[in-house]
Amino acid sequence: MEGEGKNPLYAECPGEPNILLTPDTPEKEEIRWFNASKFTCYWRIQAPADHYIGVNLTKMEGFKCEQSCYSFVEIKYGNMANSGPRFLL
Repeated sequence: MEGEGKNPLYAECPGEPNILLTPDTPEKEEIRWFNASKFTCYWRIQAPADHYIGVNLTKMEGFKCEQSCYSFVEIKYGNMANSGPRFLL
């Protein structure tokens, strides 16, 4: 996978932390995220102002929901003040 490796912000996270979608590179095929129950990963996905970003979450398994249910995927947008969909796992 292109860009696969260590995320410099979070050493256990795969891929690049900043993903820029452009007309020349309009999509990111996948980010593989294995054994992530002990740490937090963040990816910033950007596109030009007149474009949309689609996120397709597939095969989400292996996450453990502890007592307070810390295992989730949250999608934020804009200035990060407004929270997008949250998927508890």
